[in-house]
Amino acid sequence: MADGSVSPEVYVAKFPFLRSTFTRFTYDGEAPGQEEVECWKPGVDWQQWSEEGAEPFADGVGEVILTVISRHKPGPKYPERVFYTRQWRDPEGVVFGKRKLMMTTVKAFERKKLGFWLKSKFDVWLIGSETNEALDLS
Repeated sequence: MADGSVSPEVYVAKFPFLRSTFTRFTYDGEAPGQEEVECWKPGVDWQQWSEEGAEPFADGVGEVILTVISRHKPGPKYPERVFYTRQWRDPEGVVFGKRKLMMTTVKAFERKKLGFWLKSKFDVWLIGSETNEALDLS
């Protein structure tokens, strides 16, 4: 760019989501109240299928959005660090999440930018699917 700024690196990867609810507090002018609101939350839940173990399941697939803000090498003894922000896009397309600055090593960030960390060890099963289909998280 002409002004010397650098466009950030943005990584988007598929991520499993669960249906959830949260309690929203309301005020109608007379008295405070509360209501349950349906929402999506990133992650999986675990279903016990047999005595030997459990498998992860999800209700849908959304995305994790990682934006690299800066990279720093603090000296010869220390690994390079990545400063980044993380947001989520739920299965309905709504983007949410705090834009707080996070930091990790380059090696750890390389794993994070690939998406869901369990996909190499487990199939994540879609709940409500009559065929028990595994989610495509690649």
